[in-house]
Amino acid sequence: DSLRGVTVSMSISYLAPARATDLIGIGRVLRQGRSLVNCDVDIVTPDGEAVAKALGTYKVG
Repeated sequence: DSLRGVTVSMSISYLAPARATDLIGIGRVLRQGRSLVNCDVDIVTPDGEAVAKALGTYKVG
C-alpha cells in the first residue's frame, strides 16, 4: 500500500496519426532492479498499426 513511484525519464515517439479509432496500449517491463524499473509501451490501433512508442524509467520504493 505504501509503494510509490517517480518518473526518472520518459521518451515518446509518435509514429502515425490516430484518427477516429480506439487505441490499445501494450506495456512491458524491460528490466526491474532494486529501485529502478525500465518499461516499454507500444500504442497501436485495433488493426495493429503502430501509432506511438514510449520508453520510461521509474524509481519505485
